[in-house]
Amino acid sequence: MLGAFDMAFSDFRAVLSIDRDDFNSWLGLLSIYRQQKRYDLAIEAIDEAIRIQPQNGALYLTRGYVYRDKGDLDGAISDFDKAISVLPSYSYMLTDRCVLLSMVGRHTEGLASCEAAIAKWPDQAGGYFARGIVNLHMKRADDAIADFDKVIAIGSPAATTPASPLYGRGVAKRLKGDNAGGDADMAAAQAVDPLVVERMRKSGVKP
Repeated sequence: MLGAFDMAFSDFRAVLSIDRDDFNSWLGLLSIYRQQKRYDLAIEAIDEAIRIQPQNGALYLTRGYVYRDKGDLDGAISDFDKAISVLPSYSYMLTDRCVLLSMVGRHTEGLASCEAAIAKWPDQAGGYFARGIVNLHMKRADDAIADFDKVIAIGSPAATTPASPLYGRGVAKRLKGDNAGGDADMAAAQAVDPLVVERMRKSGVKP
């Protein structure tokens, strides 16, 4: 008996055999391949979607995330740049770009991307959260703590959970030698969200 993925895959392929420009079928294949972690095939599917809708900035953003999950950070940064050029009002593109730039060692550019997001949306937490991560990458513990405190005060950005800034602050406290305070924050974060460690590790944050 065919599973749900197999049936959906067959349906999407059947539609595309008739109409290769069926946008929703390519997105359907993309979703399946991402869930299966078949990143090369996911990229091929979204390439087709971009061929059909080249001005859809969200597609470049999505492909950037696939590149990130694949481990191709330079490819992800390139796509985030394309996404921002099409939809510059998306603040989370600036913040995600900020973190990726820092992860490949381009800290100054990363900070600039964070600052641009904060300047445009000073009341949103995302820019401060991303800058906190970059400050961690740069071993600037006090600056990172200040950023994560700001995020906690504002409220967690939509792309993360309340546990993430708390965990980040814990890592920063440990970085400056406050192991007890750091461990307490990290434990509290994991009690709220057991997946926070894995998620923060994807952003280059680890104790």
